[in-house]
Parts: sequence; structure tokens; C-alpha cells
Amino acid sequence: MKKSKKIMTFGYVRGLWSKDEMDMKIHIKEGLALWAVIRAFGAELKGRKMKLKQFTLRSDNKVLIDGINRGRSKQEDMNIVIRMIFNALMDFQLSLSTWRVTAKTQVKVIYIGTKENVMADALSRDDLQTFRNYA
Repeated sequence: MKKSKKIMTFGYVRGLWSKDEMDMKIHIKEGLALWAVIRAFGAELKGRKMKLKQFTLRSDNKVLIDGINRGRSKQEDMNIVIRMIFNALMDFQLSLSTWRVTAKTQVKVIYIGTKENVMADALSRDDLQTFRNYA
């Protein structure tokens, strides 16, 4: 994802995929987007600037959420993304709420249905008017 194209609005992050990234499987792109959020805002999420004990990351991709919560996938490319997400969490001393080891700040990763995911979908489709209508 091109870092220069990233914006954060009301807790939502938007980025643009490169030409090569456009052809990746959707669950891989969703996982890389989640990884990018953790990398970009890890210090704040850790609690250095915000005193959070727990926060929630949401995705409308069940393959990704199931893989993260199980800690593995049947697909090797998904396992690589899951490891990237886990490493990013550990880099900022964050832990998943499903892990036995707990950190100061825990992360809950949940599925959000497409109907409830209107704002994120609007951003991903570059529909800023719909996003602003719901914001």
C-alpha cells in the first residue's frame, strides 16, 4: 500500500493499492490492510498516547478473521499475512484477546457484516460522499 496515499478519518484508514497489489486475493489485501493499520498506529494503540486496555479491529472478511483468531489458515499465503499481523502486534506489545499470554493492551479482532460496514466500504470504493453522510 502506498504510504503517501494513506489518510485517517474518524478511526478509519484509507490507502490505495499499487497496480501489482490490485490482483491479490481479497483476503490477502484485507489482511495487509489490517497489518498496515497496526504498523501505522501501533504506538497509539499500544497505549503510549491513549490509555486503552482493549480495542477492536473489524473486517468484513471471514477468512481473515477466522485465520487470525485460529492463528493459522489452510492457505500458505494467508499464513504469511497472519504471521505479519502477529509480529506487528508483538512489536507494539499488544496481544490478541484469544492469546493465553496477555499484554497491557489487548486486541479483539471481529467480523463485521457488509451491511454494517458501510463507511469502510465507501472509503475503499473512493465514495467519500457516502462516507461523509455516515460520519
